[in-house]
Amino acid sequence: MATTSEVVQPRRKAAPQYWLDAWRYDWLVIAASTWLIIGASLDAWAHSHFTDTLESFFTPWHGVFYTGFMAVMLVHVIPLYLNVSRGFPFGKALPRGYRLSLIGAAVFMVGGFGDMVWHETFGIEFDIEAALSPTHLLLVGAAILLTTGPLRAAWNRAGNAPTFREILPAALSVTYAVIFASIISLWATLFGTPELIMRSIPSSSAVDAQALVGVLVPNLILMGALLFMIRRWRLPFGVVTLLFTIYTLVFFFVRIDATGDYPALIPAGIAAGLLGDGLLQRLRAANAHVSGVRLYAFAQSLLYFGLLIAALLISGDVRWQIHMWAGVPVICAMLTLMLTYLMWPPAIPAETA
Repeated sequence: MATTSEVVQPRRKAAPQYWLDAWRYDWLVIAASTWLIIGASLDAWAHSHFTDTLESFFTPWHGVFYTGFMAVMLVHVIPLYLNVSRGFPFGKALPRGYRLSLIGAAVFMVGGFGDMVWHETFGIEFDIEAALSPTHLLLVGAAILLTTGPLRAAWNRAGNAPTFREILPAALSVTYAVIFASIISLWATLFGTPELIMRSIPSSSAVDAQALVGVLVPNLILMGALLFMIRRWRLPFGVVTLLFTIYTLVFFFVRIDATGDYPALIPAGIAAGLLGDGLLQRLRAANAHVSGVRLYAFAQSLLYFGLLIAALLISGDVRWQIHMWAGVPVICAMLTLMLTYLMWPPAIPAETA
């Protein structure tokens, strides 16, 4: 008769393993998303420059854009299939945070087909019309869902003080979302129309109002994204520089015809990122009292748009008087400060009996 020690214990079934670990998968998605963001930027550039020659949906720029989408879709669908075949249920076959990316892929396919039908039926849109086209809005929303998987994955991981290497995929993911959101509001950005504040365009209330919108809209997009990250993490040095540098470079070249005469915009954007990183580390805003966050938000907004306008003052014949060019960065900073009260609202006192 066999003793207890001789009884063979049944083997437990090994837990399935992902085809790629979460870190490598984040980078795979970022690599494909970079292709997509390059295609989107080229398409925005083409819509701004070839207003007389774009006559069809089938253009080189759309080719880069839609092959970029195919790349992003494949880096979701192929791992999904491989992980299901390894024993994962469908709902858990991708790392946590990527389910919305699959929805984004489905919406993008619908939007892409709709965009082709729209263009062939109603023609090619330009300038503000291109930004507000329903199919373009659908594509941008889907692209944001697709490319922010690394952000959602990082958000769900433990810890709030990552290294730059650990936070880099999420930071790039946020940056790409900012670019997509800004592409559809290119008509309302200082990079799109810097000449609006120059003497080359006659002064009027309507022109000044459009120029002001071109500062306020990107301020809310950029600072909203940055505060969103600060709300979750104690950001390491380099994240602010990354966000502001990529944003500045992309939209400088998307509207190179408007910005090419003002090259100082590029070092101004990079300097604002570096100085903002230093200020953020100095204030330790993410882990300090909320007043530190509010001070940083005010200062960063003032810094970025103050430097951009200073670059235009140095580079060209700015029409604005001191009341305008000194006041615009301040109103940006005030709006950003108000934004912090939405994200960090004051505590509501407990009701007394």
